[in-house]
Amino acid sequence: MESTAEEDIKFIKEDLLPEMMHDRCFCEPGSREFVEFDYADVHVQPRESHHLDFSFYRATVSVLFSGEAQLFHVLVKLLPADGSFELAFNGFLNEEILWNKGTLQFGKQFLPRFYLADMGRYGRPAIVVEDPEKNGFERVVDRGLNKEEAVKVLEVIGEFHGKGLAIKVAKFPIYREFQAKFQEITFAAEVEEETRAKLDEHVKELNSKIEENAELSQKLAKLIDNDLYLRCKTSSEREPSTICNGYLIRENLWFKRSPTDGKIEDVKILDWQRVRCGSNCLDLSTVLSECETADHVDELLDSYVKAVQKENPTVSKVDLVDGLLEPGSSYALLITAIENRSVLRVPYALSLG
Repeated sequence: MESTAEEDIKFIKEDLLPEMMHDRCFCEPGSREFVEFDYADVHVQPRESHHLDFSFYRATVSVLFSGEAQLFHVLVKLLPADGSFELAFNGFLNEEILWNKGTLQFGKQFLPRFYLADMGRYGRPAIVVEDPEKNGFERVVDRGLNKEEAVKVLEVIGEFHGKGLAIKVAKFPIYREFQAKFQEITFAAEVEEETRAKLDEHVKELNSKIEENAELSQKLAKLIDNDLYLRCKTSSEREPSTICNGYLIRENLWFKRSPTDGKIEDVKILDWQRVRCGSNCLDLSTVLSECETADHVDELLDSYVKAVQKENPTVSKVDLVDGLLEPGSSYALLITAIENRSVLRVPYALSLG
């Protein structure tokens, strides 16, 4: 039976947060201060469309360090108390692996600060991370990404991909462990029928939007020839294979801007439930399809390639972007379908060819 919001909030306040204090989850490394739980203000956080079942809360937590209060603004994700949702459990498991093991290989610079990612030691699977919005970050939700935003995101994800490629070469047993442990979410068998139906509907909508553009219509017709879902699944395994976020929609991208000139100082990526070992085109094409125009594609690709090559100089631009159209566009369309999002920017992904 799925837990109620009241039950979840009670669990967060009375069980989860006090136990996190005991384990010093809010302390800086090496801290010896006496720490204790003071209070927490917890509210339900509405979620955007998402086919994984979990509860989402925003909390302000007061922690006493040697008697002095300090506030922490956090986001809390919980699985239902009965643990009945296997796909959501697998998504949590992916994030737990990324937070606790992936950061040892990739660093934490691209993530919000995380305080907890645990699959049951606290009574229920739970993920607790800093609240980006309360720490000066903002998302782009009412328009596509502009050039500056897209460049910054592609530099971050390019660095991440480059490190994944380097680990694959120099530390293959570690890469293979990630490959074995990450759980399939996007192409999970239990949602295949639902995903196929959504994909069919979105293809119809996209066709109606671009029917007057012969070039894009021809490219879409090539994409949907035969089995588009199977094409997407096959594309996800295209080389070069690295570790990908798999879900770089605008809602998961957080930007911090300078208070003086408004330029972007930092980028954080939230939500790693679809993290996987797969083709670099999955992330690259999703970001490009989120852009407000396709005018700067070459510059964006150059920014991405330079970021990858900084971590792995042996990979070429041809390796990273050649033949991007087919696998990239199909995956961008698939993510759009899964989340019931507008197809208006998908044509930008199609234009890459």
